[in-house]
Amino acid sequence: MQQVQYYFDCCGLHSADDWSKLKDDQQRATLPISCCGQKTNVTDPITWLDTCSVDQQTNMNGCKSSPVVEAFFEYAYTVLVGLTLLNMVTVFMAGKLIIILWKW
Repeated sequence: MQQVQYYFDCCGLHSADDWSKLKDDQQRATLPISCCGQKTNVTDPITWLDTCSVDQQTNMNGCKSSPVVEAFFEYAYTVLVGLTLLNMVTVFMAGKLIIILWKW
């Protein structure tokens, strides 16, 4: 989730409040570093353990409402429907071929 938030400039699924639901009372005032717009070395997993305070938050939108994420799911849905239709045509054509070969 950290990398998704980092690349899409978002925080949590719906908002930063999603993170506070997962933590105990002592940790509720902190967020993952990716919610605070601090660009860190993405290849270093240790930096993903860093946190920032809620008042440092810069990424206000949840990842679900990110335009990039929405566009990705719309594209994925279109590809899925296209592949499903292609599969149906292939099955139909295979059935026709079997009938032709059976008569031959």
